[in-house]
Amino acid sequence: MFVPLTPLRCLHRAMDLYGSRIGVVSGDEQFTYAELGRRVERLATGLQKMGIASGDRVAYLSFNNTSCSKATSA
Repeated sequence: MFVPLTPLRCLHRAMDLYGSRIGVVSGDEQFTYAELGRRVERLATGLQKMGIASGDRVAYLSFNNTSCSKATSA
């Protein structure tokens, strides 16, 4: 069976396998793969409530930090 390896699938797999391990570190901020998954879901839900649907284009400008990691996964 072929399953495309998308960034979101990678995140879900990391959450399943390594949920309690530190997954993102940026300066003094760090969180686990499970926390990253929760933050991504929260952001995705907020975007959906604003009327943004799968396939819509969204522009996002950020420094290379934890916010960028969450946004690109949402």
